[in-house]
Amino acid sequence: MAKMAVVRASSNRIGDYVLLERLGVGGMAEVFAAQREGPYGFAKKVALKRILPGLAADPRFVEMFCDEARVSAALSHPNIVQVVDFGECGGELFMAMEFVDGLTVARLLRMSASAKRPVPMAVALYVVHEVLRGLDYAHEARDESGRPLRLVHRDVSPGNILLGYSGEVKLSDFGIVRSEIVARRTYPGELKGKVGYMSPEQVASLDVDRRSDLFTVGIVLTELLLLRPLFQGKNELETLTKINRVDLGVLDRHGHGLPRGVRAVIDRALQRDPNRRFASAAQFADALAHAARAEGIALNGEIMGSWIRDVTGRSTVLEAPASGRGERPAGPPARRPESGARRAVPSARDRSVALRAADGTSLGIVTLTELMGRVATGRVPLDAWGSLNGGPWGPLAQLPGVAHLHARTAYRFGPGASGAASSGKPARVTRYEQRLLPSYLYQAVRNRVTGTLVVRSGERARRIFFRDGEIVFVASSDGAQLLGELLLADGAVGSGELDDCLIEAADAGCRLGEVLLARGHVRASSLARLLSRQREERLTTMFAWSSGAVAFHPGEKSGELPAPGPGGYALVSATVRAGFGDEALGHAMAPLRNSKLVETARRLEPTSLALTEPELRCLRSVLPGGAHRGQTVRQVVDACRRERSCRGREALLALFIGLSSGLIEVAP
Repeated sequence: MAKMAVVRASSNRIGDYVLLERLGVGGMAEVFAAQREGPYGFAKKVALKRILPGLAADPRFVEMFCDEARVSAALSHPNIVQVVDFGECGGELFMAMEFVDGLTVARLLRMSASAKRPVPMAVALYVVHEVLRGLDYAHEARDESGRPLRLVHRDVSPGNILLGYSGEVKLSDFGIVRSEIVARRTYPGELKGKVGYMSPEQVASLDVDRRSDLFTVGIVLTELLLLRPLFQGKNELETLTKINRVDLGVLDRHGHGLPRGVRAVIDRALQRDPNRRFASAAQFADALAHAARAEGIALNGEIMGSWIRDVTGRSTVLEAPASGRGERPAGPPARRPESGARRAVPSARDRSVALRAADGTSLGIVTLTELMGRVATGRVPLDAWGSLNGGPWGPLAQLPGVAHLHARTAYRFGPGASGAASSGKPARVTRYEQRLLPSYLYQAVRNRVTGTLVVRSGERARRIFFRDGEIVFVASSDGAQLLGELLLADGAVGSGELDDCLIEAADAGCRLGEVLLARGHVRASSLARLLSRQREERLTTMFAWSSGAVAFHPGEKSGELPAPGPGGYALVSATVRAGFGDEALGHAMAPLRNSKLVETARRLEPTSLALTEPELRCLRSVLPGGAHRGQTVRQVVDACRRERSCRGREALLALFIGLSSGLIEVAP
């Protein structure tokens, strides 16, 4: 936590503790240096944490504070800050913690970057190794009856790692811990953690396990070695997007001098797929120790203590963290959109556009914001012309307000928009049936393609952009699925506010989301969640189309920020499950009811398809070693019902996904 000016509490005593100075304040609590006084001159210095006065009456924050105390009290390890007391005085809850004479990693990073003094590798590796020791203890902790607590810290960030001048390293702040012994207090879609120090699954609001903490430790290790933020965007949404994609551009550009063994450890810790990371903190720590030995580095607390005493001039102020503070380490501060006084923008109703086709046919008069919606959904010809407020006529590509949209590849739906691949050859157009549509998506994921899959059914269209097999963006011709319409439907903004934001975005040539964030209409976490939902809805509703045509354009990129949330097979399976109702699923599988199922030669792990447990049991039953291998679709579904291993729809859906993904096929 950053060093703060001394701020005296309104009352200088809580119970037996005399408050000295406030060390830090966060979103939920504040931390004081305090002293417990006893008889015969006894005195003990502690760090005392209490809920902010404005939140002390909020039951949810009180419950979270109590959860932190309960969890912390169950942990006793040299690398975890100890809770020595928990109590209530005058209706005010407080938690007394051991006082660590030192500073946080966050402050160390800032000081080192400011002085252009890199953190020695021996210090960086030692700090992270000790954090992993503490995490391993917490992850493996059990209650008094031996039941695993299944702790996940969820907030391993530089501000929560304390470094003592004597060489100790301690992890603190279990305020948003996930555990078997605390109730789940995260609201649906709510992001818990500090922006910049989350795992991809945290950003996607998915369930997390211990491997999420290991990803964030990988971030801390990288930033200690590079002295610059690993994931930093122009705003919080872009930062979350970089984490979701695991964009390691900073590491690739500035990590050339890292030893091969250390870089290998970082690369494994920062895998997007949790299954490809270290399985435990102990395994991570062992790999780090091995890499240190290969470089002749001793993991020694005395070296660290001596170095930070030298860097800081032996400062004696504790840098204890408080819950909710979103600190970033040293390096250039993230550029934030201005959010103070809003600049005046002309009303959308004052900007009208007359439209005409290339042949001169009138296409009517619309407001500028209506035209933006039409351009974004492909409901206006690409070669149309327009006149703004009676001004001169010109191509839409040059018309103020829509030129930036017109130029964005994602929104070019019209004929010829994707008429040629990067090779210059026209893409092959293929007719499809409803049941075949998921197979195109699974195939693109499996083959790790980069390009655009264009799907059309009558006047409806979707443009699905892939990058290395990940669905990064989906453009839709459905106006109801525009970001602005979703915001209106959720009540996040009013129509007038939305129009003003759209006009401001048009004038600045930026994205609507950036203006919404700058004006404070939405939080970055809410916007990330909405963009993820938008992508899923655009895919899900597409599966209702009974027939149409598909064409793939290799190499084409959207130029849009990737939507946060799950991707790959997980995204396709989730949208297939939501998009195929009972009737559609039955219709798709009806021709195959009496067909025998056999495995294919493709190497595909069933668990990668993100199935539910019942669905996975059914699919595995038709694979080698399964009880229903070689049976027909009807026989498998009936057997699963009879055995009560899953319901009929679950069995049918599992087999449909297995067939669509290419894991299984029907016998000739």
